[in-house]
Amino acid sequence: MRLPNIRRFFQRGSTFCPKLWDEVYIHDNGNVYTCCHEKPQALGNIYRDRMADLWNGELLQRLRQDSLRGRLGCYHACTLLKKEEIAPEPKPLSVPYSELRRIKILFGEGCNISCIMCPQNHRSRAHLDAQKLIEHLDLTPFERIELQGGEPLFIMAARRFFDHATSQGKKVSFLTNGIIINDEWAEKIARHSSFIYFSVNAATKETHELVNRGSKWERVLRNIQRVREARDAHGTDLRIVGHMTIVPENVAEIPSFIRRYREFGFDAINFGFDEGVPAYLKSALDPGRRKQLAQEIQAALAQSGDGATVNPLRLQLLGLV
Repeated sequence: MRLPNIRRFFQRGSTFCPKLWDEVYIHDNGNVYTCCHEKPQALGNIYRDRMADLWNGELLQRLRQDSLRGRLGCYHACTLLKKEEIAPEPKPLSVPYSELRRIKILFGEGCNISCIMCPQNHRSRAHLDAQKLIEHLDLTPFERIELQGGEPLFIMAARRFFDHATSQGKKVSFLTNGIIINDEWAEKIARHSSFIYFSVNAATKETHELVNRGSKWERVLRNIQRVREARDAHGTDLRIVGHMTIVPENVAEIPSFIRRYREFGFDAINFGFDEGVPAYLKSALDPGRRKQLAQEIQAALAQSGDGATVNPLRLQLLGLV
């Protein structure tokens, strides 16, 4: 297909989102998007549509055109893209299915713990139909497959899909609260995942168990080591990442989390934040304390050494870096 003349479009202000050309997301109700924030809009539903048919459908081609023309409505509020690192470039509106690279799949909200900031219904037993997903989703082109929950290891459909995808030689990764991992799953993760995120939302036992209600600090740290040991035994390149969701209860522990993450067993760390945190930082912390916290975080980042192992994007969005 002929490329649109986009030079003049970029001059109006870029809303170029590369996700529209190489990534998809499946919600637990079956709806398909190109973004895990369910943006810009649903392309179809995996229960009735094959992914290969949606990938170059009329709707997605129109959204790509909007992106190139500076009209993608969700772009300006996006907290996922590192916009300063993305160079707008000409792209065709129709691309082969073989160029899909990443997929994220939300299997359900069921979870074995109940974090204080989580809006999901952790008692829910509703989940994606793994068989229908397998029937309508050709995994051939994907280089990166991520499962989401709830807790993926608590959802049987997610476990089944993990085994299905890895039987095809695919690497499957996910975020876990770390409670359920046993020797069997440590082996599977070490052999068949590119990365594993552990949700450890504090730098101390007291705060972690306050935020991750129902979790056990010592068990999580032991299971992180269990995965490290399995990785070492198999000699794989699995990356073990600590993920801290910032909430008012753990803000003060951000510097300590940065300083101690290797002690916890992580190769790298990143951050998210609850939607109420920006207002909390502005209204509940006086300017002097905010400045002090930012200085402590900056010092911890400097102390951590290799900047490639600490992703500060969300800290930057909060004005803490």
